Amino acid sequence: MDTACFNENRILDLIPDGVLTVDRDLIIRQINPAACRFLGIQNSAEYIGSPVSCVMDDSIFLKMRDEEEMQHSDLVVLRGESIQIERSFCCDADRTLCVCIMHEMAKRQLYEDLLRCQLHAAELADTICEKQLNIVSEIAGLLGEAAVETQATVQELKKALLPDKVEKNG
Repeated sequence: MDTACFNENRILDLIPDGVLTVDRDLIIRQINPAACRFLGIQNSAEYIGSPVSCVMDDSIFLKMRDEEEMQHSDLVVLRGESIQIERSFCCDADRTLCVCIMHEMAKRQLYEDLLRCQLHAAELADTICEKQLNIVSEIAGLLGEAAVETQATVQELKKALLPDKVEKNG
């Protein structure tokens, strides 16, 4: 593959989730713009080559490096309770590279809330249609009854007004 057309950092820049990678010495090797936003970092270049402890707690990375864990997930609130983040950590088999992927829960929660609202709206539409069909059925029944009663009344009027003709035609 032509390296001029392929740039790993460019791909990381496009990912909406935060991505932070550290090496075996817990030194930051990559950090994308989303991770910077979550962590309150203005300039990622200032942190490349710095210990991960400069931007976040390094205890999970230590556990992974020291072979206590290969993967880990948690929920944290970052920057004074303004952003709730789901973090997923994993490392390669040689434990030379660890990755932290950060996903903002507010967006996921908004999506789930929207989906719930859409389902509720669909249920309401079904209920309204069912009620309307019941009303139409009741109206049709009442109209039928009224038509039968009208027909019976007309027959009685005919008998009263024209007794001879009703019996002959009847």
